[in-house]
Amino acid sequence: MPGRVWGRMLKDYDLPYVLKTTDPTASDTGYPTPSLWVNTSSNKIWFHYGSGTWEQIFTPETAFSNTDIDAGTETVDSFADTAGRKAVWSYVLDNADTNIRAGTIEAAWDKTADSTPVFFDDATEDIGHTSGEVFTVDKSGNTVRLRCAVSSDNWAVYGKRTLIG
Repeated sequence: MPGRVWGRMLKDYDLPYVLKTTDPTASDTGYPTPSLWVNTSSNKIWFHYGSGTWEQIFTPETAFSNTDIDAGTETVDSFADTAGRKAVWSYVLDNADTNIRAGTIEAAWDKTADSTPVFFDDATEDIGHTSGEVFTVDKSGNTVRLRCAVSSDNWAVYGKRTLIG
């Protein structure tokens, strides 16, 4: 969103804001407390608590897909564990338009390498048959991975991920 659009959106709030094309750093001090920082290039938003502390409070959704998952387990999305503390994936799992499931997976983790994320998958009932297809969330080093295990070839996953924290 261009800076002038963000400016029009934020002017109704009684909160100082900064419009930049970069993310804030610890050296970005001297701003009123509280205030918002909007990266107009990425549309990420931070909240300023004072003393150079900025907490990211909004990250736009990121699309992901893997359109050719064959029998076994494949990674369908991954990112650095420092990008957030929680992810929400909204997805559609599809096999030849006859076996379909939609759902939402939520996961949380810490920044300890190879720690095990906690997660759950809240899904619709199947159209056709998808009970043998299972999502998992794990970490490999400092990378969080959404993985999908399927029992046959030619499955596809489409979705959007939102990071929080």
